[in-house]
Amino acid sequence: MALTGSMEHRGATNAPAASPRPMYAAWSTLADPLVAEAVATSGVDAVVVDLQHGHAGWDALPGLVRAIRRGGATAIVPMIESAEQAGAAARAC
Repeated sequence: MALTGSMEHRGATNAPAASPRPMYAAWSTLADPLVAEAVATSGVDAVVVDLQHGHAGWDALPGLVRAIRRGGATAIVPMIESAEQAGAAARAC
């Protein structure tokens, strides 16, 4: 998991819109929803779900997104390369 702080975060789940602050995200390559939820509750604003380099595949995405949202963070799914993948990511949300 990596922490980033270069983006300004305005009005998302963990920050008031009137007080912009850096956005913190964790990078997860694991397919376990319990891990995803634990990462989401760690205080980060978003969890990046890495379906390319880790153990998670497209079949795990719906459970991971639900777990991340239960944990109070936003799910980010990078490297979407087709309309089919975009649809799968949208349905997972």
